[in-house]
Amino acid sequence: MNYLQKAEKALDYLQSSEEEYARLKALVKSKSDRLKIEHSTLMLECTESSVAAKSTNAYAHPDYTQSIDSFETVERELYEIQEKRHRAELTIEFWRSLNAAQKLGNPT
Repeated sequence: MNYLQKAEKALDYLQSSEEEYARLKALVKSKSDRLKIEHSTLMLECTESSVAAKSTNAYAHPDYTQSIDSFETVERELYEIQEKRHRAELTIEFWRSLNAAQKLGNPT
């Protein structure tokens, strides 16, 4: 596979992953906000008298820990697609640099 084909493949990947990338990015933001809401709700439901005890119980609640696990999974998926997209961008940039050098008459 030559460099032009690799650059085209990278560009195709960037285009095909746009929707999934946007969905994951929005989901991470949403889940982050939902974690704060869930923590506050669990604190309100707690019968402890001190704020520190309410907060500790909220963090230890099974629903909250399950939400954390879900958040970590989505975040990991987002980081994975970000890195793949970054690699595709580097491939395109490499092709652009190589192409520019060839146009200037610098054999590579």
